[in-house]
This record gives sequence, C-alpha cells and structure tokens, in this order.
Amino acid sequence: MASTASPDACTACITSHDPDPSTTPTIGLIHPYKFFASSHSRGRSHPPLDDPSFAPATCSAYAAGPLRFTQFCDHWAITESERMPASPTLLATFVAEYASTVSGKAINNWLAGIRAWHIMADATWPADHNWLHLSRKSAALQGRHHCHTKRAPVSMRHLLCLQQSLDLNCPRDACIWATVLTMFFGCRRLGELLPISAARFSTDFVVSRGATFKQNLSADSTASSFLLHLPWTKTTRKLGFDLIVTSCPQDPLHCPLWAIHAHLSANASLPPSAPFFSYCCPTNL
Repeated sequence: MASTASPDACTACITSHDPDPSTTPTIGLIHPYKFFASSHSRGRSHPPLDDPSFAPATCSAYAAGPLRFTQFCDHWAITESERMPASPTLLATFVAEYASTVSGKAINNWLAGIRAWHIMADATWPADHNWLHLSRKSAALQGRHHCHTKRAPVSMRHLLCLQQSLDLNCPRDACIWATVLTMFFGCRRLGELLPISAARFSTDFVVSRGATFKQNLSADSTASSFLLHLPWTKTTRKLGFDLIVTSCPQDPLHCPLWAIHAHLSANASLPPSAPFFSYCCPTNL
C-alpha cells in the first residue's frame, strides 16, 4: 500500500478498492475450439481478439464467467465440443442452475465473460436467441433478494460527521478531507480520483501530482475555483475531463479549495509521479 519516497518517509495512497491479488482469477484463452477455428480464419483481414483488447480490470471481472461455466460443465459431464460454441439450450440451463443463488447482475456478468471467451476463440455466440433473453429475465426476477437497497445520498451532515473525526493537521487526514470534498462538490466517482490499489496506480487513469492544476481568480484577484485535469472518467474515457470545483469562502471548513491547499501543503514532499490524493507517512504502515 505504500512506496518509499525517502529513507525517512513513504508515500501512501488512498484507494477506492483493494482486492486480494491471490484471489483474483484471470481469464483463460486456450480451448480446443480456438485451434480448430484458427485454421479456418487465416484469410480474414481482421486481427484475432486477444488479452490486450480488454482492460486488466475487465479481464479480471470477466474471468468468473468461464470459471463458473467450466465448473457447471464438469459437474454435468458436458463434452468439450459442446462447451464451445455453447448452444442456447446449454446456456439457458447454466443460468437456471445458478438463478436465485446470486443476483441477476452477477449472472449477466458471467454471461459477458463467457461471451468474451467465445469471441477470443472466434466462436459463434447466440446473442439474439430468445431463450437467452428469457433466462436473463428469469434470473433477474429470482435473484432480486440478493440486490442491496439503494443507499441515501451523501449529505453535508455526513461530511460534518467525517470532519469531526479527522485531524486536518495530519497529512493522512488532510488527504482524506481533500478527496472527499473534491468528490462531493465536483460530483465525481471515487474511482475517477483514486486507484483501485496502490500497486495498480497508473497516470493513464488516475490523476497524479504532476497533473494540470490551476486556480481561477475572481475580479478581486481572489481564488474562486480550481481546475484539475482528470486523465480518465467513466463517460469520457481516455479523453479525460477538466474538473472545475468552486470555492466556498463563506464556509472555509467545507471549502474544497481550502482543503486542496491544506492537503498539498501537508504533503508537499511527494514527487510529481505520486497519486494526487496520496499522503506522506513516516513508516510503511
């Protein structure tokens, strides 16, 4: 979770999610059908679809589908030739096997992974078959009890409770407070400001200390807002986004510009390559 910046200090990174790498599956591409199909597709102009076609996070999420499908086929002694290309009957039976045990969204993710597995092997996928549509709907209905109720939106009351538990003179707490206010007043997703984990931080997706950061001045030469360029967002993708957040001079404690200044001051020793919302700490804890 931390990388050493100097002998006496280290850089710690707040993350939006920190999965255990040992439990994260990977998607497998090798299947007998792939070798058979390759001999029939050499004359095609388009290149084969392979791992680089999917983002690492997508491959990780999709891997559960082929894994569950393989377990299902092994349990019912489905032959390799019947697994790919999978028939609508087999896929509908697979969905029925797990319906009500997980949410409909989970099953849709599994099917997306199996579809990607077929695409990478150049196998036919029955996307428009009515049985597949009906099985998805049935799984959604039977798995409703697995869905969580929507949480109430974050409010100023929540921010006040959080602020009371923080020491803004502490580099870590100053970083947390700046992250929260930027996300709240900038209406951003947390994953657009923070990496999934410290090990998976990339400046291609998460804003760094070396990113464009500008203050906009009002007519009386006081800072009225700040601009922070995000390299990637869920809607704009690699085009990025210029995040503009207005200051709140009438309420300094909840002013995002004040929080950013406090954060940058408390963590001034961080290098430009560090995540923008990271902090200095004396140990690797």
